[in-house]
Amino acid sequence: LDGRPNDRIRAFVRGRLTYDPVVGYPNVIRDAKKMAEELGQEVPGFPDLNKPSAGLDQLWIKFDVARRAWVTIGKAPVRWGTSRLWNPADIINATRRDPLDFFDQRGGVPLIKIHVPIESLGWNVYLLALMDEAQTIEGMGGAARLEMVFSTVEFGLSATARKERDVLAALDFSAGIWELDLTGEIGFTALTSSKGLRPGVLHDDLHVQASLGLSYGIRYGDEDTLYLGGEYFFNPDKWTDWQDYPAAFSAGLAGVGGGAPYRPFYLGRHYGAIFLALPAPGSWDDVSFTATGMGNFTDMSFIARLDASINVLTYLTIQAYVQGHLGRKGGEFRFGFDEVPFTDPATGIEAALPIAYPYQLVDLGVNLRVNF
Repeated sequence: LDGRPNDRIRAFVRGRLTYDPVVGYPNVIRDAKKMAEELGQEVPGFPDLNKPSAGLDQLWIKFDVARRAWVTIGKAPVRWGTSRLWNPADIINATRRDPLDFFDQRGGVPLIKIHVPIESLGWNVYLLALMDEAQTIEGMGGAARLEMVFSTVEFGLSATARKERDVLAALDFSAGIWELDLTGEIGFTALTSSKGLRPGVLHDDLHVQASLGLSYGIRYGDEDTLYLGGEYFFNPDKWTDWQDYPAAFSAGLAGVGGGAPYRPFYLGRHYGAIFLALPAPGSWDDVSFTATGMGNFTDMSFIARLDASINVLTYLTIQAYVQGHLGRKGGEFRFGFDEVPFTDPATGIEAALPIAYPYQLVDLGVNLRVNF
């Protein structure tokens, strides 16, 4: 629902209904639940993953103050950063987006946002009051962002702070250099509340993540361009050994707390990717292709993926992909395991829990979208 009674007020509501008939591995969930019960851990209710689920994606009201400041109140999306795949400048959302998804599946963030453009400079200032999980005013968080333009370079400076949470800050930029497009992000985390809880952190008090991307457009026709690009991601906050992945993954399924979480695309220390994008080639104005190769160079596992998109019947978009998993078995991008290593904290005895997860080999996916 999108209501605009005049050009100064807008109200927007969007829900989401999700149904996936093939999601999950029920045997893995049962085994993980059994493991948690044997460890004496409290086990949350396990929902039926094959049932439809509904949720509120966005609900916000936007208006201006004297046409100089724009105010947004409600649950609204916040997307900061310039990188294509890895996004260390995304310091507002509780989770990082999956860079290979058809679309960003994360919902909006409960907030009050004030946007003040500085038109004489082409700059923008954003001030946010963050209200997620805040039961009192004292529990609310704050964030700010400044976007600046200098010639062909754009910079963004962001920071956020909340009570009893790490302080986050970020710098992102995009620049046109000759025929090249250069993008980059650096995220800083001052470890004030989770100090000492993250394995692999390089420093006791400061954690840094950084991404750097480069793309180049090659014109091969009057209206046709081929885009080539690559991106590197440095992530010191990692699991120290890829052999720890099964334990983290199984503990997460079973709802067992403690330790570092299993966070895909943010498990290794060094990542890299290359991509080739071919939008509307030749007379195929309704078709686009993208080829992506991505690697976790810490555990030496890789993904090769081909995406295709076609518009049919004017309003219907069909997106499909095929994705292969290569490299080390048990690595992040060829994930799977035959058993989970476990050490009893009481006795120190090491054992292997009989929990299995089939190794990834090939994925196929399709998405239908109607625009109206």
